[in-house]
Amino acid sequence: MERSLGISGEIGAARSREGGAAASDRTRIATIIREGKAALGIELGSTRVKSVAVDADLNIIASGSSQWENSFVGGYWSYSEEEIFSALRASYSALKRDIESRYGVTPRSFACMGISAMMHGYLAFDKNDKLLVPFRTWRNVTAARAAELLGQALGAHIPERWSIAHLYQAALDKESHVKEIASMNTLAGYVHYRLTGRKVLGVGDASGMFPTEGLAYDPEAAETVEAILSAEGVNVKIDEIFPEILTAGEEAGKLTEAGAALLDVGGNLKAGIPFCPPEGDAGTGMVATASLRPHTGNVSAGTSAFAMIVLDRKLTAYHREIDIVATPCGDPVAMIHCNNCCGDIDDWLSVFREAVTLFTDKTISDDELYGKMLAASDEAEGDNGTIAFNYLSGESITEVQRGAPAVFRRGDRPFTLSSFVQSLLYSAVATLSIGMEVLRSENIRIDDIAAHGGFCKSPQGLRALSSALGAPVSAYDTAGEGGAWGMAALAAYAADGKSKALPDYLDEKVFASRKARRVRASKSETESFQKYLELYKKLVHVEKEAEKIYE
Repeated sequence: MERSLGISGEIGAARSREGGAAASDRTRIATIIREGKAALGIELGSTRVKSVAVDADLNIIASGSSQWENSFVGGYWSYSEEEIFSALRASYSALKRDIESRYGVTPRSFACMGISAMMHGYLAFDKNDKLLVPFRTWRNVTAARAAELLGQALGAHIPERWSIAHLYQAALDKESHVKEIASMNTLAGYVHYRLTGRKVLGVGDASGMFPTEGLAYDPEAAETVEAILSAEGVNVKIDEIFPEILTAGEEAGKLTEAGAALLDVGGNLKAGIPFCPPEGDAGTGMVATASLRPHTGNVSAGTSAFAMIVLDRKLTAYHREIDIVATPCGDPVAMIHCNNCCGDIDDWLSVFREAVTLFTDKTISDDELYGKMLAASDEAEGDNGTIAFNYLSGESITEVQRGAPAVFRRGDRPFTLSSFVQSLLYSAVATLSIGMEVLRSENIRIDDIAAHGGFCKSPQGLRALSSALGAPVSAYDTAGEGGAWGMAALAAYAADGKSKALPDYLDEKVFASRKARRVRASKSETESFQKYLELYKKLVHVEKEAEKIYE
């Protein structure tokens, strides 16, 4: 397990190095790279930017990554433009070094490339493509009023993190920049634009900016919202300020000379490489878990947590906890998004690492630290009365506006390491469980739930997730490879020419021959979690009071 549970892992890269790139294959892979036949996916996650190259059968042949962190600037969680492209270049440079060290060749071209990133947020530009305010990420819970008013007007849930909610909130707050807005984008779409010159988005990512209808922005919703914005002095057309929508497999532009120079500081990468549509991390998560058909779903558990359930019908009612988005193919999806998941666990385990160093000079590997600490939860005894809130940022499902991580415990119950670690694991999936209760009330059929992300690489994480969902969960070996692999798969699909439907393509290339690890929590574990959740819900009002103290 890597240093941070909040980061999709290196499982796939490790598998490649151990078996997928044996000496007998190195010449073959070197030829693939030399001839530009590999596909490249890059994903800008919350804490890491990862680059993955795959062959035609979607096997990872190289990877590279760089770390980064958002900053709280001017009341918003943000990454600067300089940080975005510095981390992007560092990630690609790490991939290039990996290729050169293992295969003795320098990549100059690829069959296709693709960019993915954390979904939603606010990136607004003027007519000269100048960023008007610093990037406001999905992590910000600052558009509650706008989201509520839009939801009432449209009769549908509009999450605070969606681009349109951020735009309307800025208009309500009379921010001067809104009248200068000529275009808006997501992080993936913006990076794609800088590399290709095209303002386009995959339908999955676009559906997190504004409600979509098929492969277009919902025209009725657009007309309504345009009138609402006009009343605030903001005169825009939705289909003009938001990127063009594309579906999986379509060509979305080519790498320009300026884009090549921006990405590859060594100057080896050639212009003209085709790109697939940029996607959000939710879309690449669906690809990485083969969760693209109706009645299938996946849970991504890392820095944030979200469940994506592909629908075969519309929900019967509006639900504040459920976002309606789309797969990369355009099919409707019910999304439950939680801003917080593993970050608090990461922080606590860093404290444990510090404590250990007080007593020994022994170097503890990340695998050993996380493995042993999480395994301690195996000894927890049922309802121990310890409750943790992992709110490093606000949490919309429980209507908490600002994070205040906290631990509550009963003084008449034993407080042990096992009970504490169990509370941390349960806290990571508690809000997700609350959201899933809504889908169960809608009688949505779910045949299979696949899990991916750092949290799901430990057996304790998988069992906690199964307890929270009240259902078995499956983890493919590709699940730990993360969204960068999913993006590389989408690039390879585009290079293949959309010879068949995306779910069939993935089954043929990957999932038909790979077994999933299926985990079901025991009855006692599920009961233990439900008791935890009951007390958790009762303490939410205390958490809301606690956040006020830190304002």
